[in-house]
Amino acid sequence: MRALLAALLALTALSATAPAALGDADPPSDVLLLQEVYYPYQPPVADRLRRTLDGLVAQSQKAGYPVKVAMVQSQVDLGAIPQLFGRPAEYAPFLGREIAFKTKAPLLVIMPAGIATNNVSAKAQQAIQPIKIDQSQKSNGLVAAAIQAVPKMATASGHPVASVPVPAAGNGQKAGGTSPLLVFGAPVLLVALAALVAALRRRGEDDDDGDEQAPAEASP
Repeated sequence: MRALLAALLALTALSATAPAALGDADPPSDVLLLQEVYYPYQPPVADRLRRTLDGLVAQSQKAGYPVKVAMVQSQVDLGAIPQLFGRPAEYAPFLGREIAFKTKAPLLVIMPAGIATNNVSAKAQQAIQPIKIDQSQKSNGLVAAAIQAVPKMATASGHPVASVPVPAAGNGQKAGGTSPLLVFGAPVLLVALAALVAALRRRGEDDDDGDEQAPAEASP
């Protein structure tokens, strides 16, 4: 019982510190240090769109244009800086600075309010100007815009990547990231579980003490 309690408490402490660490910055800046695309938390992105964009980004990288893409559907995607939601032209350079210590790759930022870039050529910027965002499709609309933008940016920068049709979203969907409910709710659940185990342990010890202190019955 003591080993179980110690393990639960250690896990609780570790989990409780994770959201605080992530809260120091915006989620895309954490994700883009490890991978090429940040997908919105909610609503989830359709599998077909996700696979298509991932494939285009991989092709762009092979062609010599290692673009990073961040799609921000709501304030939840911006963590500690929700005030920049709806302001892609301000967020793009901010995000670029956040990841600059590891990469200075071309950066594409897409929000319902519009498209912005950082560390790209004027030709690449001009190439994506005609792209429209279908806000009614929410997260899928942002990904659809990125599918159009990545080949245009790479090609305009001298690294040809063939454009592909934007696939229909279909019914199959896959979450674009860890749910905030899981990220922030898991530590609370672990704390409650640890408290329950501790309470049961104390109750067991009290029962043992009571048994030891109970006076022996006199023999008739």
